[in-house]
Amino acid sequence: MHLISLLAGSFMVVSHVLGGPVGFKDGQEIAAEIDTILQPRDTGYFMGFQTVYSDRIESRPVNSIYEVQGMSNDINKGFGGLCVISRICSSPHIQVPIARLTLSHLLPKTNITDHRYVWLVPQYTYDIQRAAHAIWFSTSSEWNLRTDNLAKGTKGASRYINWSNNDYPRAQTTERVTAVALFRSWSSWSSPPQGFQRMTTDINAGRGGDYLYILYNI
Repeated sequence: MHLISLLAGSFMVVSHVLGGPVGFKDGQEIAAEIDTILQPRDTGYFMGFQTVYSDRIESRPVNSIYEVQGMSNDINKGFGGLCVISRICSSPHIQVPIARLTLSHLLPKTNITDHRYVWLVPQYTYDIQRAAHAIWFSTSSEWNLRTDNLAKGTKGASRYINWSNNDYPRAQTTERVTAVALFRSWSSWSSPPQGFQRMTTDINAGRGGDYLYILYNI
């Protein structure tokens, strides 16, 4: 039995793949042996993601979304993300009156945030009215108030994972998302792998790197 066929719900642990991660070639799964069984748990309904940023791999949340092949679940893997703020005194052409000179004017360039690693942490609820019924990916080249940009601190368009809940029309559907997972691949996929019903479009579309998808079940 291969790894993906086991992923039909929400799980507490991810199996370790012996002999390296499962791979895909020309749309066909390359089988690998696993040494643990995923343990299902009752998590209720999916209601959204929390986006976590850090400059340290050790800061990865224990409950962050799992990658179905045991590969990295860092959304920003392979990309930068250093956000730098420049103090006013870093430019010799800017003159500050002595009466208005403060400590901040004397400080050199300061690295304030490093978004090198980005993780998604699924949030669950037992309240069906707060549950999501769809998940999708989008990009934006315009400034907005959202704070969950998956490409925060990098060049190019902002990238977002979206989901429906009480703030979005339900279109009279009774469907609710019950399980989510991350899928990293070396090739493009147009339909979800075995064990999952739906998927987003490629999160890395237009910027290279691995193909990356959110998988989910209803």
